[in-house]
Order: sequence, then structure tokens, then C-alpha cells
Amino acid sequence: MRLGPLILDETLPERGLRTKLFAQVPRDELAERVARATEWVSGRKSDALHGVVSRYGTLRRFTPAFLEAVSFLQEDGSENGPCLQALAVLRDLN
Repeated sequence: MRLGPLILDETLPERGLRTKLFAQVPRDELAERVARATEWVSGRKSDALHGVVSRYGTLRRFTPAFLEAVSFLQEDGSENGPCLQALAVLRDLN
């Protein structure tokens, strides 16, 4: 969250890094993503995130039982989508 604004800060010396970074991710795209991330973390849309963080202990306590009790399916019917893979990792970590 801190790196994006630094990269976009034109008052800081260039030293060639911005040129290389903007060749990979255009400046306007990075600026838009930084703005969206800032809104998500600290703006009016951040309420849900703060709720999750403030209840981390409770979530951590009950998530293993929840993951074992509920079966998840991909909408497209595939058996190995990225969300299912992530859930499998969470189950293994628990």
C-alpha cells in the first residue's frame, strides 16, 4: 500500500526505476489501482475489511470446522479451479 504512492510521486528522483516500472504497468493503470486499493483499505468500502480484521481470532477459531462441514463447487463444474485450490490449502493449513 505504501509502495504505489511512492512510485507515483513525481517529486522523488527518477533514477530510471519509474521508466522500467511504467514499461510493465502504465502509469495511469497503476494510479487507478493505487486509488482503488486506498479506497478499499481506508475509505467507505473498508468497513467489511475492518470487521474481518477485528474478528480475526473468532474467524480463525471457527473457520476450520466451517471448511470441513461445507462442500464447495465451482460454478463452471470444474473440480480444480483457483478458489477450490485455495480452500484446499486452507484446509491443509488448519
